[in-house]
Amino acid sequence: MFATEGTFAPFNYHDADTNELTGYDVDVAKAVAKEIGVKATFVEGGFDSLLAGVDAKKYDTVADQISATSERQKKYDFTDPYTYSYGVVVANKGNNTVQSFDDVEGLKSAQTGTSNWNQIAQEKGASIVQVGDFSQSVIALESGRADISFNDGLAVIDYLKQHPDAKIKIAAKSEKTPSAQFPFRKGSDDLVAAIDKAITDLQKDDTLTKISEKYFGEDFSQK
Repeated sequence: MFATEGTFAPFNYHDADTNELTGYDVDVAKAVAKEIGVKATFVEGGFDSLLAGVDAKKYDTVADQISATSERQKKYDFTDPYTYSYGVVVANKGNNTVQSFDDVEGLKSAQTGTSNWNQIAQEKGASIVQVGDFSQSVIALESGRADISFNDGLAVIDYLKQHPDAKIKIAAKSEKTPSAQFPFRKGSDDLVAAIDKAITDLQKDDTLTKISEKYFGEDFSQK
């Protein structure tokens, strides 16, 4: 069983016409589950509760662009990556002072409580304005409650496509790196090995490439 937000387009969201849960992470999870011979099922919740649900054995893993940070690796076993993306700093359109990740010291950054972007923002010297999701980050930016927000570049690009009038911009971005893996409770060696093989096979036969191209127009499923 996979947990996901269900509100993080294009990774996991509800189709406007059918209300069906869909998105890149959802399709990848379904493909991986099929590859190892099981059916993917999903539960939804707020981002900050997802890993706690793995701890509590409410579900097996999370399909929500979870990165294997050094802190998380102490607590969870991670599969190989299934997304390679880049991080961005989002700012108001009129902000011309932020041009790199190193230009944010002393600024207020709108972040969810437990995301890796929250950690990066703090490492770069920003103070945190806590929000529930990226749409709330945008509200915080546009209202002046926050100066910036760190997030996944693919998610921000999709948001700007869906909201062309948003008064925000991508002010800086990082290089392309591994950005999403499936986390499991420690001791899940056999399951992680099976999913690693599934990810490799799905990369080789272009299944993940096709899923990525469906949502992003290009392949972000591998290096």
